[in-house]
Amino acid sequence: MSDGSIAHPVSQNVAQASCAAGKTRSLLREDRRLVVNTLKLVAANAERLIALRFRQHYDAPKDVFSIFRSLLHLPGTVRASEADRLEVRLRRPDSPKIAHALDALLRDLNQDQARLLGDGPILHFILADPLNTNGALSGPLP
Repeated sequence: MSDGSIAHPVSQNVAQASCAAGKTRSLLREDRRLVVNTLKLVAANAERLIALRFRQHYDAPKDVFSIFRSLLHLPGTVRASEADRLEVRLRRPDSPKIAHALDALLRDLNQDQARLLGDGPILHFILADPLNTNGALSGPLP
């Protein structure tokens, strides 16, 4: 057919369909953009919810979101500690006040036994001891 309609819609694949002349795959681009924007909103909401939990342990409410955002950039390591468990070890922040609040938040998160992608391995968070003299993360593993 030359009018741009699909002869057998069930057998046609979405990538081969065109919605109008000259606009091939415009629906796919729109769908991809909607998925990306949805994932951005989910990530922003998750960050906000965890920041609000951090606020329960940090007593300067005006600084909570900026402090928490900086905590997302802490260096650390991730390793498989058991078959169904990932250990996330974060470097301790320099400020004792922030380190105490982060430690309390991580203990709360560990009690929830959060899983990666809902049904993946359990995430276990550890706040490492301060840097030792050779610059490596120190502290005993649980």
